[in-house]
Amino acid sequence: MSERDRYIKAWGDRRARLFMLCVAVLGFAFTVRSSHWIAGLCFIGAMVGAYGYYEFRCPRCHQRFLPVLRAQIWFDNGRCQGCGLRVNLLPPDEGAGSA
Repeated sequence: MSERDRYIKAWGDRRARLFMLCVAVLGFAFTVRSSHWIAGLCFIGAMVGAYGYYEFRCPRCHQRFLPVLRAQIWFDNGRCQGCGLRVNLLPPDEGAGSA
């Protein structure tokens, strides 16, 4: 697997984690008044999704993409807090410099 493919897979994983979190939060919001059991399951799913989103590792520096300290968290500012890598940025092609 090339470095570029690894980055593409990592960014896809990040999008999937965010999608799961949003679906669980919306599921909780829409079911909280009608079914407490389903709302409870959606709440647990939202907590698991938030944890998974928080645990996402940067494909470049392998540190958490979001900071550890709560005072430093901005909701998804689009950069890795460790190395400054922007979201969805791919490394240059390995063969792009050769003529």
